[in-house]
Amino acid sequence: MSGIPESPDINVRQICQIDSEAVRLLDSSIQGADRSSTWDLYVKRLLSIIELHWLQYPPSGCYVAESESGLVGFLLAEQQATAYGLPPGARIVAMAVEPTLRRV
Repeated sequence: MSGIPESPDINVRQICQIDSEAVRLLDSSIQGADRSSTWDLYVKRLLSIIELHWLQYPPSGCYVAESESGLVGFLLAEQQATAYGLPPGARIVAMAVEPTLRRV
């Protein structure tokens, strides 16, 4: 064995509005600081867009990972159009994984 703890079953799904508090809590548990004033604005904007089912092209690239114990990771990304001569792509805005579940 490599000393990496066994991982519980992890489910990855698209983020939704009810995840904002868990995202904030995971982020602050890792960063050691309350960045809720920043997260509230970003998460509120992002999650309100994600929940609009009538959008022809809903945002993609924003996911949460959860186990039986709750949220254990998240990825917040935005699609970007061509700019500055670069091809279209994505920008990772924030991501986090519960430290005890990280792989080395």
